[in-house]
Amino acid sequence: MVSAISLSDNVDKILHENNDLPSALNAFSDLVKKELNSQISFCELFGKRWSFMAGSDGSYNAKQRTKLTSDYGLIYEKNDLSDQELNQIEKFSKKIIESNE
Repeated sequence: MVSAISLSDNVDKILHENNDLPSALNAFSDLVKKELNSQISFCELFGKRWSFMAGSDGSYNAKQRTKLTSDYGLIYEKNDLSDQELNQIEKFSKKIIESNE
């Protein structure tokens, strides 16, 4: 399992190297795929509609989703992630979103 410190260091690098939210979320999705072997997608929320924004196209059909903020959500494959890993993904996704608002 990847440590929280490792993800944190990489998220800081992602924030430094990417100037816009979709680019940063795509980079984070790539990191999750590389480090945790799991695909995630990010969506922009419009009421009940979840519109794909960034991340892995392959995870869009996954059945699990969580609302990160009032405007953004995360779609993922739960069977691939431990609760601790999912909590880390949610935490760092929110950090990326908040840093780009």
